[in-house]
Amino acid sequence: KCPFGNYWNCDSVNKITELTNKITELEKIIEEIKQNSSSNSDILSNCKIGDILYSDMSCNTNVEASKTPIGVIFDATNKLAIGLVESRQYWSDSPLDVPGLSNITSSSAVTADWQGKNNTRVVLEYCKTNGKSCPAFEYVNNYKTEGTQAGDWYLPAFGELNAIYDNKDALDIVLGKIGRTKLSADRYWSSSEYLGDNAWDLDF
Repeated sequence: KCPFGNYWNCDSVNKITELTNKITELEKIIEEIKQNSSSNSDILSNCKIGDILYSDMSCNTNVEASKTPIGVIFDATNKLAIGLVESRQYWSDSPLDVPGLSNITSSSAVTADWQGKNNTRVVLEYCKTNGKSCPAFEYVNNYKTEGTQAGDWYLPAFGELNAIYDNKDALDIVLGKIGRTKLSADRYWSSSEYLGDNAWDLDF
C-alpha cells in the first residue's frame, strides 16, 4: 500500500507474474533442448565402427535413401567419424613451431594423442595471431555438411588418425557402398606436432 493515499500499487505484482511466466516458458524450452540432446546422444551411442553417419546424427549399417550421409564412424566410444570429402592441403605454408602444442617425439606417446579438436583450435589461433597460413586446418575448420556447421570438423590428432588407419578396410567398404572415394594409400597429416617445424603424418 502506498504511504500516501488509499490505493494499492500493483505494478510490481504484475511484473513478478510476467517474469514468472517467462521463466516457465524458458524452463520448457530448456527441457525440450535437453530431450533433443539426450535423444541425439542416445542415437549416437548406438553407432558402431563402419556405420554410416547421417545428417540427423543417426547411424545405420545400411544405406537409407531418404537420409543424407555425412560421415563414417571410425570410433564408437568417442562417437567420431571421418568426413566424406578428401582434400590435399599443406599443414602450413611455411615452417612453424606452434607454442601451444606439445612436441611429441615418441611414437607410443603420439598414439595416445586424441586431442585433434583442441590441436586444430590451437593451430588456427596461432596462425591467425601471427599472420600465418595453415591450409589444412583452415580447410577442415570451414568444412560443413547438412546437419553440421563450420567448426564441427577438425584435423585428427595422431591417435585418432591411427584409429582411422586401423579400421581402414571397414571404412573403405562403407565408403564404396555409398559411392564415395576410398581412403588413399598415401600419407595423411595429423594435427600432432613432432619437434620444431615438423608434424606427424601416417602412411596409409
